[in-house]
Amino acid sequence: LDREGGPDGGAIPLRGSCACRGPSAAFAHVDCLAEMAKRNAWIQVGERVRLSRWLFCATCRQHHSGVLSAKMVLLFWRQFRDAAVSLDRCRAIWSLAKMLTYYGEYDVAERLYLEARRGAHDDDPTYRETILSTEIGRAGALLAGRPRDALQILMQVSSSMELEPAHICAAYNRAMSAALAELGRFEEAMPFSAAAVEIRRSRRSSDPDSFETLEAMRGQANLLARVGRVEEAKEELTRVLNLQKRILGLDNGLTRITQNDLHVLLRRLGLRD
Repeated sequence: LDREGGPDGGAIPLRGSCACRGPSAAFAHVDCLAEMAKRNAWIQVGERVRLSRWLFCATCRQHHSGVLSAKMVLLFWRQFRDAAVSLDRCRAIWSLAKMLTYYGEYDVAERLYLEARRGAHDDDPTYRETILSTEIGRAGALLAGRPRDALQILMQVSSSMELEPAHICAAYNRAMSAALAELGRFEEAMPFSAAAVEIRRSRRSSDPDSFETLEAMRGQANLLARVGRVEEAKEELTRVLNLQKRILGLDNGLTRITQNDLHVLLRRLGLRD
């Protein structure tokens, strides 16, 4: 980390939103992190798993979140938006689409997912994984307003391609659960939600404590509440919240969302926090 000022001599704000601990471990200049990603884009985890330095913290190996995540995704996209068709460009577009989905810009996100898919080449070794990621992501962008279209995309994906590796299979199951829940088909959604959690928490997953695992668990808990299994939902949300406090920290945005979910559920049960 450096403490240099900006071009005008003013201070550059430090950003932080990951799972690092300590008085300064979680904070860095966004431009410094982007420069590191340009020089070495990958974080090696074991023999077979690599994480994008644009999207993950190299220290705690958790996804960036909040303002830091948004800024890094935008810088990732700007780095490759004018580049020739490449895997990096597809990943950058896909990352921007995912971020826009999170912020509710569903129409723009869907167009970007389609652009990422068009940029994929079948001679690329990760072609199948890229197509699966973009189609599952596109289904996610359609959930809010067009859940039937989202479900159709997911059914087409499962019938035409093998759902591997593990994180793809987990993402598919979570998206299927969300689509069915949006259509009010909660009992049908349950097996998909349970499968997503099981895959994320199993040895098939490269990181069973990742924020995707915790989000899958939170989704399952909320689905349990929707089908009337509120005591189980309370236990699961409490488990997720305790894990998030340990892994992500009390001030992380995802931790606060789970706190709110649990607060709403406890009020429903007539209990205090």
